[in-house]
Amino acid sequence: MVDVFSDPGRTLPLIERRIDEAGPVTRFLLELNFRYLDRDETPRRAGSRVVFVPGPAPAGLPAWRTDGPGDPGTMYLEPID
Repeated sequence: MVDVFSDPGRTLPLIERRIDEAGPVTRFLLELNFRYLDRDETPRRAGSRVVFVPGPAPAGLPAWRTDGPGDPGTMYLEPID
């Protein structure tokens, strides 16, 4: 799974936007904090996605049953081509 916490390439635009929106003191501190950030990092390609279905998952895929008020079903990992 890829998200903004595990993939620096996806986090970089969020960091840059926050620095751009900051006032002078916060901007200085953010730039100091991210001084060694690799700004050439590109987002990783995701190999699968999480899918929710109200019934069972397709056979052979990693799946987790979910039970909640009004929304029982299954979440599974679907490969992305």
